[in-house]
Amino acid sequence: MSEKTITIADHDSHYRLQVGDRLILQLPENPTTGFCWTVPQPDSGVMRLLEDDYRPNGGGIGGGGLRVMRFEALGTGKVSLETNCWQEWERVPQQTFVLNLEIV
Repeated sequence: MSEKTITIADHDSHYRLQVGDRLILQLPENPTTGFCWTVPQPDSGVMRLLEDDYRPNGGGIGGGGLRVMRFEALGTGKVSLETNCWQEWERVPQQTFVLNLEIV
């Protein structure tokens, strides 16, 4: 089992994981502005969400931080993780992040 850390720089990338591998998705977020990342819900037979957490960067109130989502590869197949950063009351995302995965 290995762990792969993915950041905003990996947008629209393709990765291959093995069953049992873990993926850590770290995206910049500042919930004090109302902009938050949605949590992707991948095919439950291929990947599952283990953790969804916000970690402030220590810059004080309004300083922002990281949205950290940890996933585990459960079975073989292809899955696309897509998440949007938006204000919950808006219809248009400020930013979209897509990651294409093949689990072998």
